[in-house]
Formats: sequence, C-alpha cells, structure tokens
Amino acid sequence: MKTFNGQFYPSYFSPPIEATLLLSDKTLSIGYHDQAGIPGRQDWSMKEVQGDFLFAEQRSRFIQTKTQAEFRVAGRGAFEYWEEIKTEAEKSWFQKKRTGNLRRTVALLSAMIIAGTLLYFFMVPWLAEQMATVVSKKTERQLGDNVFEAMQNTQLEDTMATRVLNEFFTALAIETDYSIRITVVKDPLVNAFALPGGQLVVYTGLLESMETYPELAALLSHEFVHVEKRHATRSIFRAMGSGLFITLLFGKSSGLATLVIDQANQLRTLSYSRSLEKEADLEGYRLLQERGIDPAGYEQLFKHLKDSSPGTAIPEMISSHPDTDSRIQYIREAARGQVVKEDSRLGSIFAQLKK
Repeated sequence: MKTFNGQFYPSYFSPPIEATLLLSDKTLSIGYHDQAGIPGRQDWSMKEVQGDFLFAEQRSRFIQTKTQAEFRVAGRGAFEYWEEIKTEAEKSWFQKKRTGNLRRTVALLSAMIIAGTLLYFFMVPWLAEQMATVVSKKTERQLGDNVFEAMQNTQLEDTMATRVLNEFFTALAIETDYSIRITVVKDPLVNAFALPGGQLVVYTGLLESMETYPELAALLSHEFVHVEKRHATRSIFRAMGSGLFITLLFGKSSGLATLVIDQANQLRTLSYSRSLEKEADLEGYRLLQERGIDPAGYEQLFKHLKDSSPGTAIPEMISSHPDTDSRIQYIREAARGQVVKEDSRLGSIFAQLKK
C-alpha cells in the first residue's frame, strides 16, 4: 500500500479539498478536513473505482462510479500503482496461491500500518499547521521567495502594473513587520494569491475587470491579511502533510524549502478554510475602514469574481471561499454607518492601470 497527497472533489460541483489517499489492494481510503475543519474519511471499493491519467494536467485521477466523487494527484505514480494493484487482483487462483502465505504473515503488520496511516490523515496535517505558527519570519520569507522563483519560469511579469500596485500598496500605509512585494503576471486568469513572508501575486485577468480603486484596495488588503495572519504559511504546511512533518522533525530548513518548491505549481491554487477566508475579508475591510475607503470595493470585487465564472465553473481565486453572496452580506453588515472619503492619491495611482 502507498499514500499520496492530492485534491479530493466530494462531488462534481464541489471545490477541491486537500486530502491524503491510501491505496491498498481492496480499497482507496481518503482522509481529509472539510471547509469547516472537520475531519472526514471515505473508503472506496476497488470494484467501484475508475482510474486514468490526465495527460494535459499531468495528474492521476480516480472516480467513485456511484457518487462521481474524484481524487486527483500530481504525476503518474498513483495511477501506475493502481494499475499494478488491479493486475494483481485479476491473477488466477493458482498465481495468487504462491503469495498467499506471505500475505497471511504480513496481515497483522498491514493492519498496524493502516491504523498508523489513518492517524497521519488527521494528526500530521494538524501538527504541521501548528508548526507554522512558530516558524520565524525570516524562514517564511525564504520559503516564499524560493517558491516565487520556482514559479517565475512559467510566468511573464507585467512590469508596469507591478510598479503601480506596489506604489498603491505603499500609499495604503499599512503597518507590518513583513516586506510586502507585489508582482503582476500577464495571464487572463481571474486569480491572486499570497505566499509566505510577503509575496503577493496578482493576475492581469483580475485587474482588467476592476473599475474603481476601492476594488484594488479590497483585493490587496485581503491578500495582505493572508500574509499577516500567516494563513498562507499555515495552509501550505497543512497541504504538505507528512512530508513536511518529517522534514521539520529530522531535516534542515533547506530540506523544507526543497519540499515546498517541488509543489510550487499546486500553491497557485492553494485553498483556505472558510473561517480563514472570512477573517481575511473582515480584517481587510477593517483596514479599508480605517482609511475611509469605500467598502463597496469589496462588493464590486466579489461581483466581478462571480461574473467571471460562466455557467457552473468557479474561478480559482474563489474556489474554496465562502459563498459570494454571503461574503457580500457580512461586509455590508460590517460597513453600516461607515464614513467614506475620497482618496485622490489612490485614485490617481489606480488610473495609471487604465491608461
């Protein structure tokens, strides 16, 4: 049996959940925490599973034929191992008999391994997340910078927009111990994400939909809170699971950096729990409130994100976030009675993006 870290889709329309897959000869066991942080587990019989390799995504995929739930994991390894298990299961009785005694001998050991693995499903991600709270800011920045450098090979920077957004954030005058550095990537994708230590990445597809400077202020304040509250670090540590735990326990910081860089592409779509997203929304709104910036910027931003999703597709940035209408509602409630003032400097900087 082997374990793999990947994304679990409980249903066709569900956002992905970071999870761990245990492949054994009869079942696929999936351990995860739902959006509320509650642990869960599903066991799929091999007879009810279809597997394939998605060449375009370079990911192995397993589908529960009754519920259409899916588990996806980067690389061919999981799919190839699943095929080995299937081939073994389809052998004749005579072929299997030769290995029967060995299987009985290791049955007890296998049970112990399964029990230990299931413990890892729930304990290791939690322990890894707790470790994120004690990592130094210097280590956070090193991790974020290393991941960003690994991503740069596949991204084209919009240098003008990068300069404008950094100037805009400086004008917000938000006090922090982190060095916030914003990079704009030329890509039609409606997306933005934060990396540990202060790196923020914004895609031009998201900027082009914006019409007012309060929207940009809302976006940057939201992503800033993910850095300031260590949401990015905590979620990355949880996503890395057992590999991260072992590296931190027995290895060095260089090993930690290597582990995170190896999964840099997955970090672009890193998901947060609903509670962390709500905290980023409300704390980000508070920053706008202190500066008299119109909270309607949040509402307009949410609406653009929602409108950018044709049909039932969900933009990557909000794939794991709370329901958009709910986000609009709790921002409206928090903003009742707020005094708004025009900030000509922020407006002037934002106008440079639209030239």
